[in-house]
Amino acid sequence: MKPEIEPSTFSVFGITICSRYGVLWEITEMIDFLRDAQKEGLTEPIEELFYDSNNSYLTFTFRDGYKDIEKHHNHPILRIALKHISQFVWDGDMKHSPSMEQCEFESRD
Repeated sequence: MKPEIEPSTFSVFGITICSRYGVLWEITEMIDFLRDAQKEGLTEPIEELFYDSNNSYLTFTFRDGYKDIEKHHNHPILRIALKHISQFVWDGDMKHSPSMEQCEFESRD
């Protein structure tokens, strides 16, 4: 698969974001998520966002001192992720945006 965006790893608001295969919609979701997180002053805890293009889900890496954020199931970062990220892992559980829950998962090519 030829990447839609190269490089597929870069920094947004000082946070490393990566799409395994440089998939445009994955990168767009991460940037939209970070834009809203930045507006609410919530980027400090986030170290990295990684979209596993093979399995179509995102994982968060939080900075030291913030590793327990995922334990909070009402955290504002979770609320923003549910708004922008199609599928992601939060505290070991797979979460889906409301748009994903309303339809069958389809490949976005």
